[in-house]
Amino acid sequence: MADAPGDATALSETERLRRRVRELERVVAERGALVAAEGQPGSEVADAREQARALEERLRTVTRSAREAVHLLSNDLTLAVGYVELLQWHAALPPELRELVRGAGDGLATASQHLEQLHRDLRAASEPTIGS
Repeated sequence: MADAPGDATALSETERLRRRVRELERVVAERGALVAAEGQPGSEVADAREQARALEERLRTVTRSAREAVHLLSNDLTLAVGYVELLQWHAALPPELRELVRGAGDGLATASQHLEQLHRDLRAASEPTIGS
């Protein structure tokens, strides 16, 4: 599973580098040297762009992996939820086990909700931002 603090750090670093690239482009444009500095290997603008590209690719890879993990876990949970629901309605289930089965069902429902929220967050994180 993806490391959430690492994902946030990569996203934060990507945004910081994007801002720095925009700032450098503005400064260079003001001096009339944008075309000369933009493509030169080793220039601060080119280095910042390359770092931003590398971080964006890393973030895309982590996001893809996390979305796949969410999908697989969701499938696994669906099966477990189905079994617990069958147990809850089983006539031969002893009364002393009904509360345990109900608790298991509640726990699985909560885990499913957490996965759904993670899926929504990943979808939002993978949408392009304004200015990118």
